[in-house]
Amino acid sequence: MASASFANESQKIENAVVNSNGSGLALIPWDLFIGGMNSFTVGADWIFGNFNILYASTSQVNEVPKHSWVWTLRTQALWAPTFGAYLQPTIQYMFFGGPLTMFKVSVGPEIGYKRKTGFEYGGSARVGAFMDLLNFEMGYLVNSKRTYMNIILNLPSGLGIWV
Repeated sequence: MASASFANESQKIENAVVNSNGSGLALIPWDLFIGGMNSFTVGADWIFGNFNILYASTSQVNEVPKHSWVWTLRTQALWAPTFGAYLQPTIQYMFFGGPLTMFKVSVGPEIGYKRKTGFEYGGSARVGAFMDLLNFEMGYLVNSKRTYMNIILNLPSGLGIWV
């Protein structure tokens, strides 16, 4: 009489789902954001599958790492005080200490086009807290000679790639 064991099947299916989520070069939205202070910004951070994870403090696929380094590609529209569209590769350090203690620091250059000055470049840094829902951003645009600051509402969608 033949018998079958399904004890490990659920784990195999879970690993297959997790490993297939974000594999390859698929463009995946990491988060969406909107905010303002002395300017207004809206946009998204993008990742390319699992290639964006530079370092994770755990090797388990279904475990959230306590420390991680990730790079993302940010696309944003920024009104400071005129409209500009920017592309910004960023490096992000994330600390996850529990359900409500996630902290993020992100920094990167930005390049784009601004309506009045044409070609524009600069850089910005962001600090995120409270599950990365609230970010403070400070940046500088070189051609405009403009410093901008924003309080950003961040809607993280990419946190599920580790769970």
